[in-house]
Amino acid sequence: MKEIRIILALLLISLTITVTGKSIDIQVKELMMTSSTEIQRTILFFVATPNNAQSDALKIYKSKSTELLKEYGIKQIGSHEIKEQLVGKCSASFISYAEFPSIGAVKDVFNSDEYKALLLHRDRAFSSLNIYVAQPGITSQAITSNKELLVTIAAPKMAEQETLNTYLQGAHALSKEYGINPILTAKFPIVEQLFGNCPASFIAFAESDKEGNLKSMFESEQYQQLISLRDKAFNSAEVFLLN
Repeated sequence: MKEIRIILALLLISLTITVTGKSIDIQVKELMMTSSTEIQRTILFFVATPNNAQSDALKIYKSKSTELLKEYGIKQIGSHEIKEQLVGKCSASFISYAEFPSIGAVKDVFNSDEYKALLLHRDRAFSSLNIYVAQPGITSQAITSNKELLVTIAAPKMAEQETLNTYLQGAHALSKEYGINPILTAKFPIVEQLFGNCPASFIAFAESDKEGNLKSMFESEQYQQLISLRDKAFNSAEVFLLN
């Protein structure tokens, strides 16, 4: 049977999907609907914008939540400031991520009385906040690179496979032309969204060989021609350039 490899990326959403004798639709659904009971380690992503007018609430939430995570044995992995939003409407100024031993540990923390006592502070501390539970990438180390970094947070429409494929083919070819590559160890299928109003099925990181290429690609005439396909193919799509 013929094997078809597709890079599932918003321009290069770096989830590689192999289809062998099944439709792409089925393969994608299987990836996104993996049972949480099969997951050992779990990565929790915070994508947020602090409310500068509520600095006291932010200070309290950050201090108390950090202490609580330590009590539950949670490992903070990394954090990135967002330099610019290239695609999407769900604004954010940083993305951070931590490793939990299991999805059960995530539930224990967020259902604990200690965390519930912080909700008032959390709601005041952030002007925007989305919290995602994801399957881990190949590595649980901080995502670092001496190149320009990009993160994509998106949810493709399962009913728009043909449109999605057409968009991905064009975006993948264009990303190669601009020297933009997915970080293969940094692709995270999302299992559950714990908080927020920006739905997503995956989070994926990519890097550019040359500074400025990422933004140039999005501003290029070739990419502008793909926007109508992208908007039709995704329920939501956010792309951020990272510091």
